[in-house]
Formats: sequence, structure tokens, C-alpha cells
Amino acid sequence: MVSGNQASRELARLARCGRLMRVARGLYVTVTASRFGPVPPPVDKMIQSLADITGHAIVRHGAAAANALGLTTQVPVRQIYLTDGRARTLNLGKQVIEIRRVPKWMLVLGDSLAGDIVRVLEWLGPDFAEHVVSKLAVHIGQDHWNTVLETRTHLPPWMVEAIQNGVLTSALVPIRR
Repeated sequence: MVSGNQASRELARLARCGRLMRVARGLYVTVTASRFGPVPPPVDKMIQSLADITGHAIVRHGAAAANALGLTTQVPVRQIYLTDGRARTLNLGKQVIEIRRVPKWMLVLGDSLAGDIVRVLEWLGPDFAEHVVSKLAVHIGQDHWNTVLETRTHLPPWMVEAIQNGVLTSALVPIRR
């Protein structure tokens, strides 16, 4: 039987010898050896594993989703993820990953295109939301907009209004699938 102190000491020893990397208190990841030194696993894989272990949703931030959807060319300097669990900061060497706790309505659609739309609109705010919806409506199928609107009771009123107005104003433009 291994006690908590013994397990902690063993994890610390494995981290010192380079077989593990400590990313946060009590969280370690295995590293792969390369000619440049130890390499941690890909961030997306690590975040997915953390979500599986904790049982909480963890999704990318609205700024990263906006970049992925082609709404901005700016790439966020810090990697930020959103969760309904505990906020924490992970350190992968010099790379910092921030996990922020957010309201459940921002995560109601999970890690999907419809969920990314919600987080992009929240990140941009009410002033730019309708314009962005009009811009996205020509690239995103009606099914995704319907999915977002099906959750309208969870979303802020300004967002529902922006989606409805933005999709209607672009209704004359054919939607590509």
C-alpha cells in the first residue's frame, strides 16, 4: 500500500528525472524524449484528458474560436480554455494555459461549432454580435444556427436577438453547407 506522501515523492522524483512534467499542483503529464529535450503532450490532448478526469466541460475561449472561424487573424498569445469546473493555470514549461470558470450558458452546446458561435458572440459582445452573425451566416449552415436557437432560453437576450436579426438579414444570401 502506497501512502499519499510516498506517491507525491515518487511523482516528484519522476518529474526531476524528466519522465513526467508537473503542470499544476497534483497534475503531471508524461513527456516524450526528443533530441531537444522532454516534449509534453499536445495541449488539446492534455485538455481533453483533464476534462475526462474531472468530468467537467473544457472548451476553447471565444478569441480562439473567432480565429478558427476566420473572423480574426490575431492568434491569442495565451491559451485560454473555459470550464464549468475549477479555474486553474497549467504550466507546460514556458507555455501557460489558463482555464477559467464561466457560466453554464457558455458551455451549454459543448465543444461544437454551435458552441463556438456562442462563445465568439460572447467574446465580441452585443455591439458587434449582429454584424458577425451576418458575416458567419453565409459560411455556416442553417442547422448550426437552429442548434444555437434551440438553446435560446439559456442564452442572454441580446445574443438571441442578434442571431435572429443577423440570420434574417443574410437570408437572401445562399447558405453553403
